[in-house]
Amino acid sequence: MFKQPRHLFEFGRFRLDRTERFLFQDGAAVPLSPRLFDTLLVLVENRGHVVQKNDLMQKVWNDVAVEENNLTQSISALRKILGDNVDGPKFIETIPKRGYRFVAPVKEVTEEEPRDDRPSVTKLSGIEDRGTSLPAGVGTQKRSLRIAPVFVLGTMVLMLVGLALMWLTWTRWGRQLQLKETQLTTNSSEASVIAAAISPDGRYLAYADSAGLYVRVSRTGEIHPVSVPPASVIGGLSWFPDGTRLLVTVTGLQPNADSVWVISILGQAPVKLLDDGNQAAVSPDGSQIVFVRGKGKELWLMASNGESPHRILAATNEDLAAPVWGWDGRHLAYGRVFSDVDKVDTVVETLDLETGKITVSFSDPDITSGIPLPDGRLVYSRNEVISGQSGASLLEANTDPSSGKVVGMPRQIARWPGCSMSALGVTSDGKHLLALKGLAQADVYVGEIVGHRLENPRRLTFNDRDDFASDWTPDSHYVLFASNRNGSMDIFRQGVGERTAEALIAGPEDKLSLHLSPDGQWLMYFAFPGGYSIAKAPLLMRAPLSGGPPQFVFKARPASDFHCLKAPATMCVLSEWDNKQVVFYALDSTRGKGQELARQEIASGPEIAESNWDISPDGSRIALAIPDGPPARIRILSLASGTLEDIRVTGWSAFQSVEWAADGKGWFVASRSAAANTLLFVDPQGRAYPLRQTAGSYDTYAIPSPDGHRLAFLEYTTANNAWMIENF
Repeated sequence: MFKQPRHLFEFGRFRLDRTERFLFQDGAAVPLSPRLFDTLLVLVENRGHVVQKNDLMQKVWNDVAVEENNLTQSISALRKILGDNVDGPKFIETIPKRGYRFVAPVKEVTEEEPRDDRPSVTKLSGIEDRGTSLPAGVGTQKRSLRIAPVFVLGTMVLMLVGLALMWLTWTRWGRQLQLKETQLTTNSSEASVIAAAISPDGRYLAYADSAGLYVRVSRTGEIHPVSVPPASVIGGLSWFPDGTRLLVTVTGLQPNADSVWVISILGQAPVKLLDDGNQAAVSPDGSQIVFVRGKGKELWLMASNGESPHRILAATNEDLAAPVWGWDGRHLAYGRVFSDVDKVDTVVETLDLETGKITVSFSDPDITSGIPLPDGRLVYSRNEVISGQSGASLLEANTDPSSGKVVGMPRQIARWPGCSMSALGVTSDGKHLLALKGLAQADVYVGEIVGHRLENPRRLTFNDRDDFASDWTPDSHYVLFASNRNGSMDIFRQGVGERTAEALIAGPEDKLSLHLSPDGQWLMYFAFPGGYSIAKAPLLMRAPLSGGPPQFVFKARPASDFHCLKAPATMCVLSEWDNKQVVFYALDSTRGKGQELARQEIASGPEIAESNWDISPDGSRIALAIPDGPPARIRILSLASGTLEDIRVTGWSAFQSVEWAADGKGWFVASRSAAANTLLFVDPQGRAYPLRQTAGSYDTYAIPSPDGHRLAFLEYTTANNAWMIENF
């Protein structure tokens, strides 16, 4: 019933918790990726001894093929975190041509972690626990004493009472440690839950799928539909404290813009409060509403009736996301999301609405959701790799009530291999935690293009792994795609009328951005040894489509991408991200990067260089998806003259991908909103024709076949459901 003791290592100002897998500096948690933690742990466990490079790579990366550069980068990152220097190392010493040695003095500590309602018991290894101090000469010698019967009886009663209290405490502790999970919804992947919220008193669960909004009565399990604005998808839910009204972020199909509504569960008509707002949340007393605006870079407040909207915080290049109220109604917590070519991180901050002071609570690049509890704890979920597969974990941390800053050591509550977790919520008594649990899976779909319509859309890849379409064979019959069905991302092809795929290229490294050379003879792709990352420099490889070993072409820069035209054209184009500019180069399938063709300044970030552009079928122009608006834009860059033209698409926003139509007379684009993604065909006049909409926040894109008759597109299969968690 008791937890196993925690094993810690202390060195300098740091404590390394081997049991809970945390590093602390002066009591504050220091975020470490799993690889960095494992690297540091191996060095500390072998302190004073040289750890050979090969041994260290084998222990940390297991059977994943990596370069020595990966280890060098990990050591460099650890030195920065520890404040170490390679020339005068205090912690990690480099042994040339051999490996590394941890040189700081280390004290190993075994600590029993108590519950909050029990006396603290700490035991340090090597120190005897002597209990209560006794007078000199007493306690180690046998003595013969005459003890009165009353004293003996009193002592026995006290012992029995103590044992009874101990038993009650232990059984209560044991019950608390038994995490209780209850599934509240049972939606299939065809109707995955996309938003959920628990009422403050716990009486009702509100949840939404692509078909509508529902309220579930907790006591009986009855489910009742709730009226919503026509042709809308629900993107977010928050309860008013009276438990009869919901604050709802709504996405309409036309125009594709987010709005904030109040919806009653008692049957009154929905009331719109605001256009151009999302991620809205009600304050604990129901008087104010916080929401996100300004293309995800601004936080706003308004009164609960929609009056007096005003901006309270603005970001520059980063995004602001998922604002939640503190229980005092004075503090707001939110995520500040940074995304760059060499850094992806989420910093959780707390804003004091009275003073305007901002406090950094903590940072975690893998956090997915968080909620403050009435007792001052913060519970949050994060993505993790668990037993070799993607998973989710739930953690709790104590916070300073005056600032929201995390203090002390976060504690892991539970881990779920193969799951995702989001949309955390809690009842006002802090005893019932709501979460959306599920797993998103990328699949390849195909359909026929008839005019401006997509007909007979159907799933092509039938397996329980991720599949990402990238190109077609010249005869428009086979789709080429990358899939992790065998572990790493390998390359496959599958005919539109077939049920199984043929493996073309396999190996331990991830293989992405695959395209056929213009003559259709070579399969070109980017390889990522050690796994894909936007911050990694990929290797451009090529292999004969007819079969044969891959050949190395050249090493590209991080956040690069390439596209190739179809015969009779002979052109391939490479993109690179260079200091807020996308630079385009000619690309040869044998020699690699050639001369510069054009460059374009982009404010949005490196992701547009990696995926959000395409070359026209005649090779004369480049189209770029501009991820802002409304209105959304497709920017056309002429390679001959360098001139720019923006195609404005009224009523749509946040274009995430763009592909030229096979005849060059339009584009297939994907538009993202808070609750849905929509595939569109856009003609040269900027008229948009919706082809397919899917609920959820996952990206999509489309790739037309060379003959222009078919469309391959990405769609995520999700099976999110609402769960209740207790005894956390």
